[in-house]
Amino acid sequence: MAQRIISSASTATPPPSVESQGPVPIESGPVDADAEIARLSGEVARAHAEKDKFVYICSHDLREPVRMITGFLSLLQRKLPALDDRQKEYFGFVMSGAQRIDELLNDLLTFSRCGTGRKPAPMQVAEAVQEAVIRTGEAISRTKAVVEISPGLPELVADRAQLTTLFQQLIDNPVKFRSKAPSVVPLVRISAKRQDREWVFTVADNGIGIVDTDGARVFDIFQRLHAREDYPGNGVGLALCKKIVEQHGGRIAIAGQLNAGATVTFTLPA
Repeated sequence: MAQRIISSASTATPPPSVESQGPVPIESGPVDADAEIARLSGEVARAHAEKDKFVYICSHDLREPVRMITGFLSLLQRKLPALDDRQKEYFGFVMSGAQRIDELLNDLLTFSRCGTGRKPAPMQVAEAVQEAVIRTGEAISRTKAVVEISPGLPELVADRAQLTTLFQQLIDNPVKFRSKAPSVVPLVRISAKRQDREWVFTVADNGIGIVDTDGARVFDIFQRLHAREDYPGNGVGLALCKKIVEQHGGRIAIAGQLNAGATVTFTLPA
């Protein structure tokens, strides 16, 4: 029975031309496919690591001047004589813009840090889900949401902190994008089943849903489908989920219909 929980110019002589040297010998020989794949995989991994490090450094260093701007704006507001309504509105626009930049940089930091210092170890997925529920407790309580956790969640070799973050995002998302109808209580169902050499996890909800054509775009960082005035956030949550799942060797997808809920499915190696 499902568990319910509520509330990143030289003068030297030029070399002879190719024509003067004659045909260039081409070395031939057997190619070690496995070694080549390993070499290319290592280059890709190093490139990703360098990219994440660059993003982290930029995001971290840029936050300091942004905080300085917001600090001096607040000081100016207190020190200047009484402002008229239009001046207050202009100050508000600048403050809002600076705070928005700071939020984006913070989200970028979180995204770039994901995967650094990973520590895969045997873990119970149910414990990560329970911790994720605790972390989203305020939103669950405020919206009276219900989280149903099916029994039989597996034991996996994974990074517990990352899986906790994964489920936290997948619970928080449907609570955030819940139906506007007062009579609809937000509902999130979490389940898993074994398929060959992997586990398939499903997180289904009864929220506002999604158009199928947006299914791939929502996993791109900073991609939003709704106006910020309607739903808060910067479009990082599902991008973070995708990064976590892929770092664990899995795949993730989303499907649904407008006003009929959405279902996120992802796999992890057994």
